Amino acid sequence: MRARRTSHLALGWIAVASALGQPQSVESASYNDAVARAREGGWTEACEIAARLVETQPKLYAPHNLLGLCAARQGDRAKAEAAFRKSVELSPSFADSRNNLGIELLRRGERDEAMEQFAASLRADPNNVTAHHNLGRIQLDAGAHEEALRHLKAASELAPGDVPIRIALAEVLALTGQKTSARETLRDALMQRPSLAPALLTLARDASSRGRYEKVRAILAGFDPAPSQAAEWHALAGYAEYKLGDPERAEERMRQAVALDPKTEQYWLNLAELLLFHRSFAAASAYLEAGLRNLPESARLHLGLGVAQIARGGSDEEGLRHLETALQIEPDLELALAALCEAHYLNRSWKALDRAAARWLRTNSAAAQAYYFQAISLIEGGSRERPESLVEAERLLSESIQLRPTFAPSRLAMGKLRNTLKQPTLAIEEFRAAIAADPEDAASQYQLAMTYRRLGQMEMSLRALETFKQMKAKQEDPRIVFQLSKDGQ
Repeated sequence: MRARRTSHLALGWIAVASALGQPQSVESASYNDAVARAREGGWTEACEIAARLVETQPKLYAPHNLLGLCAARQGDRAKAEAAFRKSVELSPSFADSRNNLGIELLRRGERDEAMEQFAASLRADPNNVTAHHNLGRIQLDAGAHEEALRHLKAASELAPGDVPIRIALAEVLALTGQKTSARETLRDALMQRPSLAPALLTLARDASSRGRYEKVRAILAGFDPAPSQAAEWHALAGYAEYKLGDPERAEERMRQAVALDPKTEQYWLNLAELLLFHRSFAAASAYLEAGLRNLPESARLHLGLGVAQIARGGSDEEGLRHLETALQIEPDLELALAALCEAHYLNRSWKALDRAAARWLRTNSAAAQAYYFQAISLIEGGSRERPESLVEAERLLSESIQLRPTFAPSRLAMGKLRNTLKQPTLAIEEFRAAIAADPEDAASQYQLAMTYRRLGQMEMSLRALETFKQMKAKQEDPRIVFQLSKDGQ
């Protein structure tokens, strides 16, 4: 389970009514007083009472649960877990302590044990909303959609007014193809709380930044935006449709976002990214030119236009001019520096490539890709006969690999260089590392096959060559995918 989801799973424990459980009669006024104070927000007094009860009556289970909540609020995770475990030990059927223990286990990544606690909570109390919700969220995150649906439906039936449960249920309904039910689920939540729409938009924005586009689609389908929210609603919906493989609907939504708010840079960039991905270079250029009429000082729009013009061919000079304009506006814009290097590499302008890479390194000395481009300018720039050039190229590629071990082009280039230097065994290591970093790149498979042949390992060579042929047969037309967003998401 990804760690970033854990915080959402923990929503239940903050609700005092479900986390504290019912008081034990033996505890009489003291414990009831502590629970009442906690429910009213008086945690300091409640925690003091819980500490006294644990000291004077250590065999009572509920005060340990309350003490665990106090420790959790104070950030003492170890103490919280110990208190919840003690409460479970004293009363194995106390569902609330099991829920709280499960949440603490999730915080440190112990998903399987956490699920055991939630399942035990349901055995003790089949109608425990928190356990159903948390199990549903874990299963949703793990891709077990049918199990997630079962638990989230149960949670929603038990707590029909709980909006986070409704949202999670809508997501899993959308993922299981029940889009109408997903929309109805969210609309019901909005009928109960009409003021929820801005929060849902924020939730969709967060889901988009995390790459959870089915969730974005499910959330946005559940409500119609107010006029002040319409542009962002269309922008988020369009980007989700693009990522989910519906380019026509994506373009329609993105155009609406731009029309509603032409002064927001990201809306133009999203549309350009879609068009570049689908190789509509002329259309991308036209839209970016329109964007620059609205936002003439946008470095990223100049960057996008430069990329579009170079990609369409025949406009390299103008494309390079836009990349340089982007860098005049924002000198440390690494996306523009990367695009500039790529453009010079495609044009085989080796001296210009070396200068652009050196410029990038002055901006960021840890730019692994810049070292790669400097090495390529030496290897492919007519200097491979000079031993000192190859030594320098090896140093540059080593630097790139050290900074970013999973950058496949550097691994591939290093493998080729090893072969040039008559080091085929080391070359194989690099080609294998390149394949591990980018399993879709057929070039590394081909180089691996040729190197095995050089070593006389014909069976290994034929196996790699067959893999290469299969990959080439399946390979689609190359796409230009250029990330234009500010956050790199």
